Amino acid sequence: MRSSWHFPKSLPLLALLGAACGTADYVSDGEREDVCLPVEEDGGGGIDDAPNGAALCPVGDCNYQSGEGCESGQACLPSADQESQEVAPACVEATSGGNGDACTPWAVPSECAPGYFCADGACRRLCCGSDWSACDAGTSCFRPLVIRLTDDDGSTNVPANVGLCFPTGTCDVLDADSCADEPGRTCKLVDPTGAEACVRSGDGEAGEACETPEFCGPGLSCVGGTCRRLCRAEACGEPSCGKGEGMCVHMDRNPEGVGECTPDFVPPGT
Repeated sequence: MRSSWHFPKSLPLLALLGAACGTADYVSDGEREDVCLPVEEDGGGGIDDAPNGAALCPVGDCNYQSGEGCESGQACLPSADQESQEVAPACVEATSGGNGDACTPWAVPSECAPGYFCADGACRRLCCGSDWSACDAGTSCFRPLVIRLTDDDGSTNVPANVGLCFPTGTCDVLDADSCADEPGRTCKLVDPTGAEACVRSGDGEAGEACETPEFCGPGLSCVGGTCRRLCRAEACGEPSCGKGEGMCVHMDRNPEGVGECTPDFVPPGT
């Protein structure tokens, strides 16, 4: 089914007569609570190709994502220079820990296999440019790696300009409380395949320009450079779209049952 309308049984008889006589106004965008807005359950749109992550990795002695530049048994990992306060890729002896295996951060040799970095006590695959195709199944490239460097003046967080593949499917973008056990984070769509994960929560509002999922506030997604509200793509589903936010449209890039509030939507093939 492509589109659906719902008229409640409780609609007053007078309103029904008015519609039959052509005197009732067209109701849209939440102007009246007892009429559900239309929903498009098959908006299409396709899924974007993954970026060439290896080509987007920072230049250095080796490549974080491909491992090029390192010898067999070595991993390309961030190397911190305390004096210059810079982080650059360098080859380090590695072992065999795979995705999710327990490890000790900054152990030498690395307790993770080539291509992996020990973060939060577990081996996570390195990735660049949000290239989710470089990740293991059930993970995506959405967690930026930041290195904390310490000197006599204190500590400084320095971006390593590389990402980590963290688990997805850990929350529900339509449930405002699904990341309640991770303060400061909210459930977001983290890549164009519809993967869901808890990420830092922003305060961007619907219609504002955005570059990353983190910019938009809870319940919103960064779509085509604009924050859009996410909605339940079924008749009378909640959360729904507010006034002026358009129709709830399920796109190929959304999880099942999830849609985007899409202004001026034109159905495929029209």
